[in-house]
Amino acid sequence: MIFVGNWRSALRQGEARGRVFLRSGWAVGEMLLSGRPRRSSDAGWLILPRLDGIGDFWLWLPLVATLKKAFPDRKIHLLANSLWADLARFTGLFDKITPLVPQKLLRSPTYRRQTWTLLKKEPPGLLLNTTLRRRIAVEDSLAWFYPASERWALRRSPDALEPPYLARAIDTLLYDKAWPTSSSPPHPWKVYEEFLPHLGGAGLDYGIYAALHASWPKLLMELPKPYLIFLPGAAAPYRKPQPTLIRHLLEQAWETLRLPLVLLGTPYESSYAQATTTSLPSRAISDLIGRTSLVETVSAIMHAEAVIGPETGLTHIAATWGKPTLVLMGGGHWGRFFPYPASFPHQPFILHRPMSCYGCGWFCQYTLSQKTPYPCIATLEQAPMEPFYHWLRAVSARK
Repeated sequence: MIFVGNWRSALRQGEARGRVFLRSGWAVGEMLLSGRPRRSSDAGWLILPRLDGIGDFWLWLPLVATLKKAFPDRKIHLLANSLWADLARFTGLFDKITPLVPQKLLRSPTYRRQTWTLLKKEPPGLLLNTTLRRRIAVEDSLAWFYPASERWALRRSPDALEPPYLARAIDTLLYDKAWPTSSSPPHPWKVYEEFLPHLGGAGLDYGIYAALHASWPKLLMELPKPYLIFLPGAAAPYRKPQPTLIRHLLEQAWETLRLPLVLLGTPYESSYAQATTTSLPSRAISDLIGRTSLVETVSAIMHAEAVIGPETGLTHIAATWGKPTLVLMGGGHWGRFFPYPASFPHQPFILHRPMSCYGCGWFCQYTLSQKTPYPCIATLEQAPMEPFYHWLRAVSARK
C-alpha cells in the first residue's frame, strides 16, 4: 500500500485513484462489449507491450536481452511509447516496433478504436506483459485486442493505482499465466530476476548496456571536449530542485574541474536551465536545449565525462553506461528506480535528504500545490553534500 500520511496525501491519492477508476472502468466496459480477448494462431512472434517512461524502458532492456535468449526462435514485436520508440530502434533488440501514444489511449475513444483496428493486422504470437504498473486502459487493453495465441503477464506491483477488484477480474479473463511480484515495490531488476526462472531464463543480461554504448551512433554536431552534461528535465515541477542549489553545484563543478557544461533537454526546460546557469561564464556553457532529438541527446551522453541532473530516464542512461552521474533526488519513488541494487557495477551518486515519508509515490503529505518543489526536493540544500564531493573526485579521476 502506498504511504498515506495525512489528509493531504489521502486527498491527492484519492484524486489519482478516482481518475484511474474512471479510465479503467471505461476500458473494461469496452473490452467486455467486444467479446472475449482476441485469439489467433501462433505465428512465432513474441509481443511485448511497453508504454511507460524512458527510465522504465531503459531499465527493462536487460530483461529483453535475456528474453531473446530464452525465446531464440521468436521474433520480437514491441508496442512502444512513441516518446522513446526511436531509442528502441537503435537497440537492435526488436524485429518490429509499433509506436503508440499512451495519453491518447487514456483519453481518446477515436484513437483507441483506430488502434484496435491497427492491431488486427499485426503478426500474432505469444504476448508477454512485463510492465510492473500495468494500466487496464493501456497495457491490458492492448493485450485484449492484440491477436495472440497465449497471454502471459507479471502481476501488477502493489503500488499500482488500478481498482483491485477490476484488476483481478481482468487478470483472470485475459491472461493464461500471471506470475506474482514481490509484496513490496522493489527495484524492477529484482522483480525480473525473480521472474526469469519461470521462463527458463538465466540472470539478467546487463551486458546490453556495454553493447549499446559501443554501437550507439555518434553525435554529428561539434561539442567542446571533454565536457559535462546538465539535464534539467524532471517529470513535474514538484520534482525540480531549487535553481539556487543547482547553481551552487555547477559553480563548484566549474571551479574544480574547468570542464564546459552542455545543457540538454526540451524547450519546456529552457527557462529553468537558464536560471541555474546565470552565474557561469559564457565560455563554460553550450546550450543545446531544444536543439537535439532524443537519440542525439543520448549520443551526447555517450561522449560526456559525467552527468548531473534530477532523477530522469536520461540519468539512468548515463548511470548504466558507467558515467559518473550525480542524481538530485526526492523520496517519492525511492527504491523503485534509484538506488540500484548493490550488485550492479555502476552506481550513481545520489544527493538526497532522507525523510520519514520516503516512498510516498509523490502523494505529498505536506502540500497540495504541484507547482513548486515538494519538501524533500525543496530542502536538498540541507542534504549531506558527500555524494557531490564523491562525484567531483570521480570526475577528476577520469580527466
